[in-house]
Amino acid sequence: MDIADLLITLLAIPIVASTAFIFGRNPYRWALYAYFIKFWCLIPLFILSKRETPPFPKWIQQLAAEVNTRRELREVKKIETADDLLSQIKKNES
Repeated sequence: MDIADLLITLLAIPIVASTAFIFGRNPYRWALYAYFIKFWCLIPLFILSKRETPPFPKWIQQLAAEVNTRRELREVKKIETADDLLSQIKKNES
């Protein structure tokens, strides 16, 4: 295995795994397939029927909601005058 083949393999693994996850397939299995047959495994991946991507676990959804709420509260704490509010609105529109 020369260096070019190794680089192609290292590039193929995350691309194929993320594509498999998007299509609702097991990304670990498809990463293993990509290790052996590189980008050629994208062909059967695109031919297979798509499955619904499983939802994120509840704890991840709650964590994301909490982080988003904290971020919004940080922005609200910066607003002290009407001018601050107008500048915040213009910033969000851009």
